[in-house]
Amino acid sequence: MCALLQIEPGGGPLSRRRSKNPTTAISITLPRSLLDRVDGELTRLQSRSAWIAEAIDMKLDGFDTIAEASNTKLLAVLWMRAAITRDTYELLLTSLDPSVEP
Repeated sequence: MCALLQIEPGGGPLSRRRSKNPTTAISITLPRSLLDRVDGELTRLQSRSAWIAEAIDMKLDGFDTIAEASNTKLLAVLWMRAAITRDTYELLLTSLDPSVEP
């Protein structure tokens, strides 16, 4: 079996693109009942970490009602609930009109 290696113009192998907002692993303690509620919201394909990060983001941004949520946040909630696929989320995200944000 032969593997292809991509080479940068400078001659070295391509490196992975670095995240502009890298993640950090943390450890938290939650009541079992709360963890069960979170897990009940997730599908097999959803990330618990991503769901919790979105919930924290929404709390810190003061998101209390749907009317206050940005279009981007609403899309993220739909994706976290598995109401839309990641492909649909990304497609809709790129087509949002920034002038319509609340």
